[in-house]
Amino acid sequence: MAVIKNNGLLEYFGEDVFFTTYNLRIDQWDGISRSCLIGNATQVFKSQQVALVNPKTDIIYIPYGCDRGKQMLVLDVDNEMCSGISMPIVAATAYFAWGEAKDTLYMFGDTAPATGPTMWEFQPITKDWKKLSMQGNVPSILSDSCIVSGRTSEAYVTSS
Repeated sequence: MAVIKNNGLLEYFGEDVFFTTYNLRIDQWDGISRSCLIGNATQVFKSQQVALVNPKTDIIYIPYGCDRGKQMLVLDVDNEMCSGISMPIVAATAYFAWGEAKDTLYMFGDTAPATGPTMWEFQPITKDWKKLSMQGNVPSILSDSCIVSGRTSEAYVTSS
């Protein structure tokens, strides 16, 4: 799910090829199922997939949500457009957060076979991924981890 702040909508992505809208202002589903078509391929949403929203543009980013999990799905609900952007790695495990301070998306993940955790930053304006240098005590990636970004330029990773 993703909340579109500017127009008061909540987008729900089903475990299939559809997404639908709940209007938070009138507490009502719109009843319309939409699909995302890129080229001739309808994009399939998977269970437990992450959706992140740029709070300034209301554009939705779904990492690994496009091209059978090879690309990030970018969905502009207001303009009814979707596209795919290559992901930097195919992660066995990955966690994502939107960073308001820099208007970027962060990814903390590990590849299969495991090579150790890496941190990536996605710049929506340039559509480029940049591998970030990690120093200090880098946490392990565990199944009960999460990443959160605050209003500063820091990203916080927790694991148990």
